[in-house]
Amino acid sequence: MEAFKLVKDERSDAEQKSDGFIEASRAILCLSKGEAHGYFNEAVEVASKIGDENLSRWDSILDLADRSSRADRPVPATAYNFARCAELTYDYVVRDKHFDWHATIEALTGLCPPSSLAILSRWRDRGFGWSERILPAAVNKLVEQGSLDPLDALPLIGFRGRWLHAKLLDAALHACQSQQEKAAIAAYVFRYSQFNSGDFKDQQEVVRRHGLRLEQLAEAARFADEVEHKRDSQKIEEHGVKVETEPVSTTDWDSIFVGIDFASANDISESYRKYEASERYRYHEHFFQQMIARIPPGSEVEFISSFGEVPEFDLYDLRNFLEQCPKEWSHRPAIKRAFEAIIRKLCRRYCLGIAKYRHYELFPFRTACLLTGAKESELVEVVLDGIGETADLADAARLFSLVGLLAIQLSEDEALEALDFGLELFSSSLEEKDGDGPWSNRLLPPADIKASLAGYVWAAMAAPEAVTRWEGAHAVLGFILLGREDILEHLFNFSSDNAGGPFVDATLPFYSLHALQWFLIGISRGAAENPKVLAAYSQRLMELALKGEPQILISLFAARAVRIMIDKGIVDVQPNLLRELENVAKSPFPAVESKSYDRFARSGDARNGDDNDGFYFSLDIGPYWYAPLGRVFAVSQQQIESEALAVIRGQLKFAGTGRWDEDERARRKLYQENHTYHSHGSYPRADSLSFYQAYHAMLIVAGKNLASRPIHCDSEYGVRDEFADWLESHDLSRQDGRWLWDRRDPEPFEQLSWLDCDKGHENYSLITATDFDEALQSGAMTNIWGRWTTADAKREQSVDIYSALVSPNNSHALLRALSTAESRYDYAIPAAEDDCEIDELGYSLKGWITDRDRNRGLDSQDHWAGGISHPAPRPADSICELMGLRTDADQRMWTDKDHSIAMISQVWGHFDEGSQHESVSPELGGRIQASQAFLKAVLGKLQRDLIIAVNIDRRRRYRSYESSIEDDKDRIPSKSKIYLLKADGDLHTI
Repeated sequence: MEAFKLVKDERSDAEQKSDGFIEASRAILCLSKGEAHGYFNEAVEVASKIGDENLSRWDSILDLADRSSRADRPVPATAYNFARCAELTYDYVVRDKHFDWHATIEALTGLCPPSSLAILSRWRDRGFGWSERILPAAVNKLVEQGSLDPLDALPLIGFRGRWLHAKLLDAALHACQSQQEKAAIAAYVFRYSQFNSGDFKDQQEVVRRHGLRLEQLAEAARFADEVEHKRDSQKIEEHGVKVETEPVSTTDWDSIFVGIDFASANDISESYRKYEASERYRYHEHFFQQMIARIPPGSEVEFISSFGEVPEFDLYDLRNFLEQCPKEWSHRPAIKRAFEAIIRKLCRRYCLGIAKYRHYELFPFRTACLLTGAKESELVEVVLDGIGETADLADAARLFSLVGLLAIQLSEDEALEALDFGLELFSSSLEEKDGDGPWSNRLLPPADIKASLAGYVWAAMAAPEAVTRWEGAHAVLGFILLGREDILEHLFNFSSDNAGGPFVDATLPFYSLHALQWFLIGISRGAAENPKVLAAYSQRLMELALKGEPQILISLFAARAVRIMIDKGIVDVQPNLLRELENVAKSPFPAVESKSYDRFARSGDARNGDDNDGFYFSLDIGPYWYAPLGRVFAVSQQQIESEALAVIRGQLKFAGTGRWDEDERARRKLYQENHTYHSHGSYPRADSLSFYQAYHAMLIVAGKNLASRPIHCDSEYGVRDEFADWLESHDLSRQDGRWLWDRRDPEPFEQLSWLDCDKGHENYSLITATDFDEALQSGAMTNIWGRWTTADAKREQSVDIYSALVSPNNSHALLRALSTAESRYDYAIPAAEDDCEIDELGYSLKGWITDRDRNRGLDSQDHWAGGISHPAPRPADSICELMGLRTDADQRMWTDKDHSIAMISQVWGHFDEGSQHESVSPELGGRIQASQAFLKAVLGKLQRDLIIAVNIDRRRRYRSYESSIEDDKDRIPSKSKIYLLKADGDLHTI
């Protein structure tokens, strides 16, 4: 009985499911023939209800949907029913690759463009489909059919996906009004594509066609060419010969066609038999190509007529023949008539094999129409007439394929009527839980596709997955950068409504405060780049900052946006407004001096009688989230919990107990494994309902306490504003309002020698002098500090480089001492202001690079941040002051007084998606480089030498599907090398 229930409730391939019932029937046959008969009947019912022809039926639905699409007549109800039936069909597919996602999405966008984005948003909400595949497919089709402005679509590349960047860029550049706008668009696309396996060569060609040049793109395309060329060269060396893309034919074609009369079907048949007998690997297109080349001028009509009489030629041969025919033949009336005659004859002869397919058509309708001058519908009519006259049996798949032919004969309205009828046939298999249930006006999307686009982004910012919320914030930033004011207006409307509408699954909780917070994160970042487009919403932002919900981060991000607009003169300064904005997230009371260990003893706060409420905060919420906030205001963890619970019951309107099974997403297993896990104050990858409530309750409680209680401080620890210190741990990683994403660099364009060594190479198990030279030098720059890892498919190499200033009198002694140390761990090269610095008895070893990581903030969960740390290594303030160095907002490059590049800081990495089946790329790192001229100048000015330690570790690359305990017999012992750079530029080593 249990097996029967499992099979009945499971949605799987019809054959697999009916087999399950039959197995259950056989298992119980010896005990009860009646029960066995019942299970067998279930198998028959499944086969008749779902059928083995599941995908064939869906192909016919796609044919009708394609035909019924009309730009001036969106049909949202039909589009929804189509999408709902797609979900049902997919449930009974054996493997994902068998379901035609691309055609399904394109058909959906044709039925109702605004609905397509709303449906895709709901699919993402309940985890149906793979957004990285289906969103780009939908956007490309919407842009292609003119439903969506490519400039409106462009910010969606902030969502991970298989984007055709070059195609989208080309469409966007055509929509631009000026070269300046085009340059900005090209730079914007490249900024994302360089971290998303960008099609650099295709983008470069698009940029060139539009009269632009983007140096970084050109460099990336050049490096991609070099890597490809190197890979091809290695293949040539490995195999000894170049692998040909086309097979080289050794056929003696003259002997094949000698004495052939091309007007004779028998002779053509004879030459074909000769060819098949002469070739082991036959390429029929070569045969027809050679035959056509030998036809005497003026004999084409007779040849074409004879071709149709050759009995050996089937549809596959017809296709190859038509594709080899010169296009010029289509302009000659006699040849066109000859083609029409044989194609009509062959269409009737092979009528049961001709069908309309999206990916590969055995009968090439387009080519046939070109050569005959006939309309596609005329050829289809011939095929249908032939089918009507044949007595041969056809299976279900063939009968469903007829719909594709019949649809060509229908008008859009007739096809829509047939589509609605076809979708209605699914009703016997549909259940209330499928999709979003039966169609209702609640699912009606906005009429304006711009509003639907905004709704898709708004719903993303309410997602439980942090990475999706950040993708939404990137899209908001993109709308601001590109000045898409209509989209921004719709987004602000959504923020006022505070609901997900038709863009979210109504059965799942909507995280409205998440949506607002990440929307304002995007707004505050965009305000620094293009504040003018936000001027119209300054009043709304002021209300959120000063008069809205006291959720401290929402208020803070809104206040930052307004302050930026005031600083840039976009918003007039009203009396006391600037002071009020500056005081957001600041206490109005004087700080109270108290010892941190004594605060809870002073607190007389109690739980206010809610001990029996029954609500449960998860294990770490109290001690690691609420207790630190309580310490700021000298109240207990229990009091913060009590106030947070009041917020959850009141403002968040939640009456449950906080159990996991009260979260519909958890019950439906929509969270990826371990993604809701968090520990000791860390953020989860996906926020469960209980974490979402506890998180925002904490931030609201923080805002309320800030307005009603003084903060406490302990001067013994040197922290004067403990609330600011607490808030910093929940804010962005950077204190200047920019994102980690702004600081991320691409991986260096370097081809290292060790990557070329396979197991047979003499240097495979060695770390050579060349490896150290490549680690130290990057082009004309010298790497003076950093840690980074490079890798190929099987191995990875880590490099550590540290340098410090050393007194010239003792520098050679230090070089010898460090070079002969037994272990790299026996000494330390200090950073600036490090405890390991030495300055005594004439010996000086001083750091000059600052390298201090701080705890990463909210944007550490941004996929586009690539898992990098902040701040990156940088020259010490004393060095900058001494040499007059200036840098940019991201501290990426330092220039001297002559505006020459002195130092470059790079930081790169890859985001860990937390997938159990995929390993994150180990290629990450950060380093700082200096020019030779700057190094000589700074060492000369300081009268110091530079000691540089280079450490290299090479090891096997472990992957999630490999054993981590496998004997690493190929591991190479780590090696270190010490260099001494003198003030005159000479480099010494031992």
